[in-house]
Amino acid sequence: MSETYDKQLRDLLETILISSDPKRDNRNFKTNMKIRAVPQQTFVMVLAIHEDDEKNKIEKISCDRGIPLGGYVYDSMNECFFISCVDLLPLGYVPVSFKLEMKGNAFWEVDIPMPENVLRRYFGDSQLHDLQRFKSIHPKGECKFQFLQFIVNA
Repeated sequence: MSETYDKQLRDLLETILISSDPKRDNRNFKTNMKIRAVPQQTFVMVLAIHEDDEKNKIEKISCDRGIPLGGYVYDSMNECFFISCVDLLPLGYVPVSFKLEMKGNAFWEVDIPMPENVLRRYFGDSQLHDLQRFKSIHPKGECKFQFLQFIVNA
């Protein structure tokens, strides 16, 4: 009986995978999703993450600046993140945040982080200068840069 069940399950999964159309699914998602800017500040930090993980250290970053966006290790008791990086720099605030919405789901929305090119449009001159200086300190081939973002509580 177990072999029969396994075969039926495999056949069902194969049918689902064969009949799906990932390109069409992606196209449908893109046409039904909407990104909306909201006038809510975002606090931004840049992280330098060394390619050689042994050179990174664990940093404890408080979430007292707002609602954190990202998939980092979160300590809910102390309301902080633990992030492995070689260095970090708080860049300050930008005057906007973004939400993702879906047509046909009026009550669903989620805060989303901004990519670097969008962040740069909202950075002031001193923030851009600080970011450029921070990146110049860390060799390009040895470190990658990520932006930790916090939606400021209203």
